[in-house]
Amino acid sequence: MKKIYSFEPWFFIFFGVFHLHRIWALFDRVSYALFWINTMEEKGLFYFLLMGILSVFCILGIVVFFKNLGQNFWWRWIYLFGGSYLFFDLFAIATGLSFWRNLLYAMFDVSAWY
Repeated sequence: MKKIYSFEPWFFIFFGVFHLHRIWALFDRVSYALFWINTMEEKGLFYFLLMGILSVFCILGIVVFFKNLGQNFWWRWIYLFGGSYLFFDLFAIATGLSFWRNLLYAMFDVSAWY
């Protein structure tokens, strides 16, 4: 019997609400880009709090995915792929991987043609 764990709705609610921040970019791209670049560079309390919450949800999701291997709901693949991406992103930012840093700066370059 497939089971939905109590944290799973909160996982999707949190990630959904978190991604609403992108609406800000539609109205003020410059301050949006500056905020996220500064957050990434400074690695202050907000950064660690946000990354901690995201990491805990991803760890829980990955554990649930493997615990229920063979009887997962189709959407639990999000835990595996999204969690893997998040942990790679955190690793790349923490270690200062140059190609990832260049990609992030290009992504937030509001003066670029794209």
